[in-house]
Amino acid sequence: MSKPLLSPQKWHELAERLLAGETRQALAEEYGVARKTISNRLGNYAQRMQAVTEQVQAVQQEQMQTAAPADLASIAAHLAGAAQHSAMTAHRLAVIAHGQLAKLDEANPLDSSEALQAIAALTKVAHAAGQIGLSLLKANQAATQAQGDGVLPALPDDPQEAARVYQAFMGKD
Repeated sequence: MSKPLLSPQKWHELAERLLAGETRQALAEEYGVARKTISNRLGNYAQRMQAVTEQVQAVQQEQMQTAAPADLASIAAHLAGAAQHSAMTAHRLAVIAHGQLAKLDEANPLDSSEALQAIAALTKVAHAAGQIGLSLLKANQAATQAQGDGVLPALPDDPQEAARVYQAFMGKD
């Protein structure tokens, strides 16, 4: 009397293990089937699956390589937009802070604590808003140097001072 064939689930399990690198002989002994039965049923299953896996990976790699430049261009455009808006926000806040200077009692500036607090807060927020643009300029320092006639000096961390240095370098004083 012959042994019953393996269930589809067992064949699937056997195929997975074959794909993982186990030998037909070891699997045949464990599952109680002839090595030839495994070969007849699965043929070169592991080799075929490996070839399919390699093809899928090649297609995925190709898709990643073609999608990446478009994605990077989109990211760069959005960051440039964010930097531009942040720079405009920083400028506007600095103008408002400058307007608060008129409220100071120059003879006794400490008597104008409310105006001083407003100026300090606006200046701090303007400084923070300028960081995106400053970071973008610093990250692209080599490209910005190519636009000028000389070597772009190191940009300071203060966005307003960095803007002055950059504008002077670009001849937009």
